[in-house]
Amino acid sequence: MSNSSGSTDVADNRPLIINDEIDLGYLFALLWRSKVYVFLITAFFVVASVIYAQSLPNLYKSQALLAPAADNSKAGNLPSQLGGLASIAGLTLGGSSTDKTTIALAILKSRTFLDTFVARYHLEKPIMFAQAWDSSEKAWLYSEQHTKPETPKFSSQKLYKKLTGEILVAAQDPKTGLVRLSIELMSPIESQRWLELLIRDLNSEMRQRDIHEAKQRITFLRQQLEKTEVAQMQQIFYQLIEQQLKTVMLAEVGDEYVFKVIDKPVVPEEKSKPHKALIVATGSLSGVFVAVIIVVFVSIRKRRN
Repeated sequence: MSNSSGSTDVADNRPLIINDEIDLGYLFALLWRSKVYVFLITAFFVVASVIYAQSLPNLYKSQALLAPAADNSKAGNLPSQLGGLASIAGLTLGGSSTDKTTIALAILKSRTFLDTFVARYHLEKPIMFAQAWDSSEKAWLYSEQHTKPETPKFSSQKLYKKLTGEILVAAQDPKTGLVRLSIELMSPIESQRWLELLIRDLNSEMRQRDIHEAKQRITFLRQQLEKTEVAQMQQIFYQLIEQQLKTVMLAEVGDEYVFKVIDKPVVPEEKSKPHKALIVATGSLSGVFVAVIIVVFVSIRKRRN
């Protein structure tokens, strides 16, 4: 960055900062004189960002929009009249005040549920070796390193962290109550398949939980019924048992127990990531910024020397 004339020597002696303000005229003149360096540095960042963007695999996101099933917040709970009678009888059979949708989302994000889901469908390798997907073969093709017997098994914590941090997203709209689930993978086919399995298993899990709890309550109520000879108490127990039998019956009817699918998951045709143009644009701007910093730093250093 040497000067070629006396006028540039005078310009070099001008201070860059005057009265706590940057002299933009001098800064632009400095950058213009060093345009070759600015161009080379920026070009390096552009090329590096292009190479980086091209190295990233394409990801495809399958999404589903779910609505809470009708009256699912009351499934498994007692009517207010029976709840009061149960309290008089010394029973605590009322359901949780938390609605089924909130509970279902908590279960969906739980380590226990996702560990079972991964193990049931043998998703350990697809999760940890995501880049083994072959788009032409439409299958997971693992290298010898991935399939050799001595390959260590992944801990459930690593699988859970990768699944919830990079693949699965679940969110509920606080205004409408609608739930949006998404699975993002290198495979558009697998992302749609995983999401369908996840919705089915979640509904099944909630159904089995409610059936199990209702049957436990029925057993308990029948035991209490056998112990009392008071007609009024017997009537209370019969009504409570009837309510739990209704819960079991409703849970066993239909597949969409907690969530009804409003917008079913489909095989995505367009990639969701990476945004290569944005990566290149960010790299280019970063290159310009770094170039300006270097030119100004070198200019200040030369002046001090």
